[in-house]
Amino acid sequence: MKKKQTTWYIFTNDSYTNEVISRELPEENAYNEVLCSDKIRRMLWQCDDSFVIKMDKNKEQKNLDFTVFKKDGKDGDIKEVAQKFYPVAKISKPKEARAYKAGKDMGLSLIETIHLLYQNNTAKNYISGLVDVLIIERNKRISTEK
Repeated sequence: MKKKQTTWYIFTNDSYTNEVISRELPEENAYNEVLCSDKIRRMLWQCDDSFVIKMDKNKEQKNLDFTVFKKDGKDGDIKEVAQKFYPVAKISKPKEARAYKAGKDMGLSLIETIHLLYQNNTAKNYISGLVDVLIIERNKRISTEK
């Protein structure tokens, strides 16, 4: 069975956030008066999942106020998405992911596993490994909440 394509949208809740997004996305990604599943028309910015991940990551640091919406398939309804169901970054460093799993298998805590990554890698790999470990923890938390 073919997986449905998901289209992501961001609704800005203030003018500052709208300005930030307008500098990041092309004007043709802005859609006015889009009817959402709750029967409210909104101005939405269409984006891909990586942009949603980036915006979520910078939300507090840059004081951004927005709501994420998505549409499943070509003719699906546009629905608001709770933050726990936002897309998550893919793990791109299998080596660090394996190190994390090995640490868990050895009964190491998250901190001990991160320390192990730091001891066995360069500083650059340590940061990358730390990010991957945090992503794994977030994905695990999300999957247990479903």
